[in-house]
Amino acid sequence: MLKTSYTNDYIKLYFWQIISLILTFTSVFIVYPFLTKVPNLFGIYTLCSSLTIFLSYADLGFLSAGQKYASEYFAQQNYNEEVKIIGFTSFILLLVLSIFGITFFVLSLNPELILNAGATLLEKRIASDILLVLILSIPINLLQRTTGLIYAVRLKDFIIQRINVVANLVKIASVFYFFENGSYKIVEYFFFTQIINLISGIISILLAKKIFNFDLLSLIHSFRYNKAIFENTKRIAIASLYTTILWIIYYELDSIVIIKFFGSKSLAIFSIALTVLSFYRNILGLTFSPFTSRFNHFIGQSNLLELKSFYFHIVSFFSGLVVIPTIAIFLFATPLISSWIGSSYIESITLVKILTLCNIMAFISYPTSVILIAQEKLKYIYVISTINTLLYWLFILFTYKFLGVESFAYSKLITFFITGVSYIIALLNIMNLNLYSFFKRIIIPLLLPIITLLLFRYFFMSSFHFNKSKIDLFLNVVNISIITIIAFVIYFFSNSDFNKQVKNTIVKTFKR
Repeated sequence: MLKTSYTNDYIKLYFWQIISLILTFTSVFIVYPFLTKVPNLFGIYTLCSSLTIFLSYADLGFLSAGQKYASEYFAQQNYNEEVKIIGFTSFILLLVLSIFGITFFVLSLNPELILNAGATLLEKRIASDILLVLILSIPINLLQRTTGLIYAVRLKDFIIQRINVVANLVKIASVFYFFENGSYKIVEYFFFTQIINLISGIISILLAKKIFNFDLLSLIHSFRYNKAIFENTKRIAIASLYTTILWIIYYELDSIVIIKFFGSKSLAIFSIALTVLSFYRNILGLTFSPFTSRFNHFIGQSNLLELKSFYFHIVSFFSGLVVIPTIAIFLFATPLISSWIGSSYIESITLVKILTLCNIMAFISYPTSVILIAQEKLKYIYVISTINTLLYWLFILFTYKFLGVESFAYSKLITFFITGVSYIIALLNIMNLNLYSFFKRIIIPLLLPIITLLLFRYFFMSSFHFNKSKIDLFLNVVNISIITIIAFVIYFFSNSDFNKQVKNTIVKTFKR
């Protein structure tokens, strides 16, 4: 029988996600100083490794649709249909991944197609080798995403997180081998990380069979085209595909355009800001991903009242958890970046500040986009995606000559803000709220902790460190963490709704 409360699963998910994020955070500050020693080659690495992001869009939207319907079938305890959905979506994924594999092979033979005209022979060779390694990531990506779907439907992603924690520890430790004594084995390092990903995927799929008694033979049998499933999923899949294509144009082409028109050094500078944005994106994705399946459980059970209640609870609960750290990083980006990677990347600081603010309304945009898809309100998604993509590149087109690389950052901020406002309007319609109620319940409680952060920025900036060193970086991170925690404490005691939500969560956890 399907559980009625998933509080314990959420707690486990977040516990292991926090551990994973700490490791990711640690990895960024340990690994990147090694990688950034040679800016031009780091720019090449950033470009080529960023192509793996395109693999996450290779399912043509069917994986998103598959998760929706697989979650609904799981909620109805119709496990045979769930397996068929997963097998079909994985089959579609493999077809498209194969096309990416061929593309990577062609680019590896002709790296100049994606490099600046002034690229050296060494840069071309490094790009060619990394692109060849990317071909290995094709079956790994298929394995990881199929396995991830099995766990996500059951809200058991924390099991994969445990495996990833161990894998990330191995990756972090490996940099001391690949980059020791001045060596710069960046291709070998990238290849090694892919092997670790493969091992993690194999362990995950075997555990799925053992823990859930998941029928891997039925999954293999279902790994084919299914016309009935295609007809059932195509509407959401097409919407997801459309938004995915626009998202690639809007979000993922920056690296290619920048290196082509501004060179690898400019991409290296911009990639620092992109790293921070991607880190935020990973945090937010991990934060809100557990609720996708739960939304679809409610749809499968035709429980729209609980769906809306749960949705607004998520928006309200995570408003402070998203906004307060975002403001903190924005205010203290200068000492953080300076002590992390030094003066060679000083131009990245402004870019980091701008891209950090892109996430400030994520507590609305993430859950709202999920509920719109769950309720199949797809026109709203179409309109927002189209407008954002057009505005993004138009702004860059008219400003890059005098703003340079910064035009990409400012354009992202503007379009993310427009998205946030659009989703606020959707939220008000879904919950039948007026703007005053929204500001009173969500925005006003955030003012006091934000003022607290501003006061710390004004009075205590002199206590931060601006020299590149691990000790100074550590001290800056500690200072920012303490200030953020103080702001959270103020938010906790000044916001009665958040206070009650936290206490209720704790009570439910211990009762179970």
